[in-house]
Amino acid sequence: MKRRSKVTYSAAVALAAVTVGFLFVGTNVVADTASPNGLFPDSGGILHKTSSASSMLPDLSGLANLVGSGEQYIVQLREDIDTDIVDQHLEWLKAQLGSTLPVGDVIQRYHFGPGHFHGYLGKFHPFVVELLRGLPIIKSIEKDQTVSLSQVVIDKPANLARIWQRKVTQPDVYSFNPRSGRDVDVYLLDTGVTPHHVQLEGRVKAGPNFSSDNTSDDLNGHGSHVAGITGGTISGIAKNVTILNMKVLNAAGSGTWSGMISALNWVVMRKNSTGRASVVNMSISGAKSDALNAAVKSAVDNGVHVVVAAGNSGADACLASPASASLISPGVFVVGAINAQDGLTSWSNWGSCVNVIAPGDAITSVDRTSTTGTIMMSGTSMASPHVTGAIAGILAQVVMPPALMVRYMRNAATKNAVSLMGRANTGNNLLFLNASRVTAEVVKTYLRMSAS
Repeated sequence: MKRRSKVTYSAAVALAAVTVGFLFVGTNVVADTASPNGLFPDSGGILHKTSSASSMLPDLSGLANLVGSGEQYIVQLREDIDTDIVDQHLEWLKAQLGSTLPVGDVIQRYHFGPGHFHGYLGKFHPFVVELLRGLPIIKSIEKDQTVSLSQVVIDKPANLARIWQRKVTQPDVYSFNPRSGRDVDVYLLDTGVTPHHVQLEGRVKAGPNFSSDNTSDDLNGHGSHVAGITGGTISGIAKNVTILNMKVLNAAGSGTWSGMISALNWVVMRKNSTGRASVVNMSISGAKSDALNAAVKSAVDNGVHVVVAAGNSGADACLASPASASLISPGVFVVGAINAQDGLTSWSNWGSCVNVIAPGDAITSVDRTSTTGTIMMSGTSMASPHVTGAIAGILAQVVMPPALMVRYMRNAATKNAVSLMGRANTGNNLLFLNASRVTAEVVKTYLRMSAS
């Protein structure tokens, strides 16, 4: 058995102290790299010797103004660090940031359990960022980024029948298992969900609001539409599923990676507390983020099924997040979109990270502006909840870990039905929902087929 490497916080501080030095241009502050107590004192300022703190204050008073306009950073710590060491690190950092030089603030802590993603969100002066990069316990530091919906609006019809039939011979027929989604929690990380729509009423539960809006209500419409595809009694797939409203995007459809990580952290804690089968849908896409990808992987490692939109840039999905999380976790579903003619849409992202394709062009679902109305939307945002609903339907019948679910769904998919429009490196796996009862024996059969 390989012994897990450990690092003590005192050792980390000492090592960083003798390897990292900084000069703040415009002042005379130079880190003393000869001694751990020079750069990382037990008390006093974080950037200089304790003995010189008061004398340097006049020259450094401008730092306070920089913090207010500074940027937020997501700090990811090494997974092999014990929780008590993480606690020591945060206590130390908060003590330093609370000194006479206001050079930052720790805003939110992330902890997905032992051996999984842990870290924190903070607003820091560039000095502090570079200082933290020198600590051996830091895995990565990246700027928090704004992300947006994976939605395109096009006014033409679509049909759920495509995922029920290998070849569509009955375009108006869709069958589903009556247990579909029962006792399964679906967490929608989105713009919010309207709980009073007739298709969703009684099955929407409130989760925390991680958006910049001061309400959990859906002020955009995207989240309610996604909810309808996932579990609406008319528009949806898993018609008995419990939907948790996890608002991470504001009325304009934008949010931050830090908000997504906080939401995933909450999902993991709740899932581990309730023990219920859990699926996350993220109809969201943005610039590649190692921190978000690590959080997605940790959620999957905790038994949460995660389904994400491939993105609407018409580009390689491996260059975006959360789609690129599939590169580090085989349990992540990345969903591309087809149109009514079974062609990969021109705007759907593609590539080796996409492991399943579903209808996404002109999908009819819940309209947030009324209790009974529907609206058409298009995007990989709409393709993703097709897969989320299908997974919820399966989990109501048989227990399956995320990585096995990906294998099962990929091998149960309708093969080579999609015109990939020249994107040959994209798996030609069209979502297929077997409406009959899915049992452990059915799953074993599909997996034997994939191994032969």
